Amino acid sequence: MDKNLCPCHSVGAVIHDTAGRFLVLYRRSFPQGLAFVAGHGEGGENPEVSLRREVLEESGIIVKKYELVLHQTFKNPCSKGFGSHEWWVYDISEWEGEPRVCDPDRHDFVKFMSSEEIRSYVGRNDVDPAWGMFIWPALSQLPHFAF
Repeated sequence: MDKNLCPCHSVGAVIHDTAGRFLVLYRRSFPQGLAFVAGHGEGGENPEVSLRREVLEESGIIVKKYELVLHQTFKNPCSKGFGSHEWWVYDISEWEGEPRVCDPDRHDFVKFMSSEEIRSYVGRNDVDPAWGMFIWPALSQLPHFAF
């Protein structure tokens, strides 16, 4: 077992609207930058429970229907001091609510952005490293995830 693997799994949510835009947020602190909604599992939660909780806590969105699109371990540091995470990333196809900043101390914005707008952040290297270095490249291999 990897001693540097965070004991809390990480979950991420890829939420897209009918215009083909993706729900992103901008993190004010480590890991700073543009990212999709994501976070650590808490208290023995399974990944699906963590997904629903994180999406609601970070965006105000209620997850209705989802599909696992990526399950992989990446070497990326976290605020808890670990260097690797087991990630569970889900494609959210149905949700309820309007996205909003739920924690203004942690996020500058939560909104839908086009692939071109996301790429402008990537070009400036202004993205959460886990998403920019590992998750977006892995997802880009799938048919409808073009960032």
